[in-house]
Amino acid sequence: LTTLQEREAAASASARAFEALQDDAETAQRELAALRYVTDPAINTLSGNEFVGEVLERLRGSIEADGIALVQLNRFRRSVICAPGGLQCQRGIQRPLGEIRRPDASRTLMLHNDPAGVAEVSAAGWPEGVTSLISVPVVRGGATMAVMEVVNRSGRRATEAEIALVQVVAARVAGFVQEDAYADSGAVA
Repeated sequence: LTTLQEREAAASASARAFEALQDDAETAQRELAALRYVTDPAINTLSGNEFVGEVLERLRGSIEADGIALVQLNRFRRSVICAPGGLQCQRGIQRPLGEIRRPDASRTLMLHNDPAGVAEVSAAGWPEGVTSLISVPVVRGGATMAVMEVVNRSGRRATEAEIALVQVVAARVAGFVQEDAYADSGAVA
């Protein structure tokens, strides 16, 4: 009876380990598919804001975010591009650029279950009810040119893979962020 019980226990442990391995493999496949989706070279043919909007929307769908915005921090003004689907930032909310250019803007910032904190640090101006924010710098040439904000109304925590995907998209859109010298001409860098 003991040998039989040992075999059943070993078979049960083996089945659990196999299920866990299958779950890990499925998670890795989903993460790889999301990475391929947001780095698809087919969208490189789109121009400036169309490209940025498409990449932001693909990212929003991949990580199931309620809203995503790219906030360009030009010297005299800010410009915001939101993912076409999902939650949109509120137009007309303008915070002084000095507040937006906070000293930690070059670092990734995460807030969860803190609506007041999100309202305080957000450069995009999201509607009430947003409780979670991930703010990732968009860096080009060693300087922070913009921030990408990912928001959710629920307090769910982002996974490491989701944060890495946001950072990949931030690096991808860095080439499309306008510098101050080009902002008035409408050129896309």
